[in-house]
Amino acid sequence: MVNYSSNGMTLEGYYAPAQQEAKGSVILIHDWDELTGYEQKRVDMLSSMGYNTFAIDLYGQGNRPVDTKAKKEEVGKLYRDRAKMRGLLQARLMPLRCSSHRVIVKSQISVLGRPLPAFLKKTCRARSNV
Repeated sequence: MVNYSSNGMTLEGYYAPAQQEAKGSVILIHDWDELTGYEQKRVDMLSSMGYNTFAIDLYGQGNRPVDTKAKKEEVGKLYRDRAKMRGLLQARLMPLRCSSHRVIVKSQISVLGRPLPAFLKKTCRARSNV
């Protein structure tokens, strides 16, 4: 796990460097239920294919909603505060730029995810500084 921050909020993502010459970087956005073993498995899979891969945390370190009501509350907060959501997307670049990892330019970064992330990917494409 990799700790990073955005607007004073501590986040906990999952990072795996490319296991061969890096082809680029992938930002993986978790589904509405949180960052789970599913996303970690995908990060490891993409890493083995030659991509520096980072699964971002949208809810904050230690905030792992369990029941459906709590998950809806957390995702609702993000939908209501799109500026915060953009900040969380921008913060994900920092772990990829750590001195211990190869720096990948923005043009080589892909954003992947499932239903919730579709909105985030659209937000990311709409802003040139993301």
